[in-house]
Amino acid sequence: MFVERWTSTSVGMVIVVGLGYSDTLPEGSDTTQQQSALEHWQGLRPLRARDFLPTAADSPYGAEPLKHVSGHAEEFFDFIENQLLLDLTKRYRIGDIRCLAGLSLSGVGVTHALMRDTTTFTHYAIGSPSLWWDGEVMLKRATDWVQSDDIHKVAAKVSSAVLLVR
Repeated sequence: MFVERWTSTSVGMVIVVGLGYSDTLPEGSDTTQQQSALEHWQGLRPLRARDFLPTAADSPYGAEPLKHVSGHAEEFFDFIENQLLLDLTKRYRIGDIRCLAGLSLSGVGVTHALMRDTTTFTHYAIGSPSLWWDGEVMLKRATDWVQSDDIHKVAAKVSSAVLLVR
């Protein structure tokens, strides 16, 4: 985790908190050779699936099986809400505006957090969320959520890049 404070003339004081994983190598990795960025990223895939994906399922694209580790987004966001934010509140003066951001798999997690609880964060930034996950379960959940009263309680910005191949 890193915490950085900076001031912008248009926004004021901002505290940015980044969560990551320790630099552990995937099981069975050769520690005598330098790991490529792709190998490192692939090694983090099970951890990201565990923390950001709300349902347990395997990738439809034939990638490494993830059903045994995915589906724990609820626990991850419980940690953020009930431990991390409480600790940050004790250490820093935190205002009422709080933004949660995620991209790709973490975008699915942020989408889950948005529909799960609209009181912890006031703003959500979701970039190219992997909404194809588990048979597009998050799109199905969103259909019901947008008809609820909760949708009017938050500000969300969702962006997505789509590449059309002929």
